[in-house]
Amino acid sequence: MEQLIPFDQALKSLKDKGQCKLLVVSNAKNSFALFKTEAKQLSIDLSISLSASCEVEVLYRDSGEFQFEIQFGEDVLIFNLHDDVFDFDRSHALWKTSYVKENRNNAFCCMISMFSFLRSSLETNRFDDLGYMIGRILVNHENHFFVEGNKQLGFLYNDLASSGFTTIKMREVLLTSLNYCLQFDLLLPEYEQFTTINVAQINEISRTMRTHSSKPLGFLLQKGKTPEK
Repeated sequence: MEQLIPFDQALKSLKDKGQCKLLVVSNAKNSFALFKTEAKQLSIDLSISLSASCEVEVLYRDSGEFQFEIQFGEDVLIFNLHDDVFDFDRSHALWKTSYVKENRNNAFCCMISMFSFLRSSLETNRFDDLGYMIGRILVNHENHFFVEGNKQLGFLYNDLASSGFTTIKMREVLLTSLNYCLQFDLLLPEYEQFTTINVAQINEISRTMRTHSSKPLGFLLQKGKTPEK
């Protein structure tokens, strides 16, 4: 293997890895903008189809360049773009694919995280209520993507080599995410959790209508804690 002097090595890395990472970020931002457009259109399409038969609302909300949300019934899905570039741990299955073995730059990705919350938690600012990451979308410099997540999200979109993040795939991911969330219902807290309460707590409940609410969707946003299904 050719030994490069430090200057040439730095120059090569800047031309190769540095340029690749810039392209990853650019692609991810462009894809996220299209993703937002597709989410908005899907919300409109669902609302039109629902309006004649029920009162369930589907609403799109743009929260800036790096975030948007879809409200549907009592649920909210929040999509957030993290525009730093990530690599994968060497134990990840991706490193066993020929796509990455042939070009290690294909493994560099930006991440779109998908979080599920209860709508009432956000509207009433119940800050102790829990949200869940149900999956994350990884987009690379060739605008290929795959999804890590729970159930359908974890196995329907796992071929980075051949999956372009097109508007058709974007809609599929959105619908799969919505359907996944709709499969789960709010669980009544265990009775033993509320057998005693102090004055400060009842005053706080009265002021904010706060109860500790969450849905058993994926995993808590705390390392090592997974809700039971």
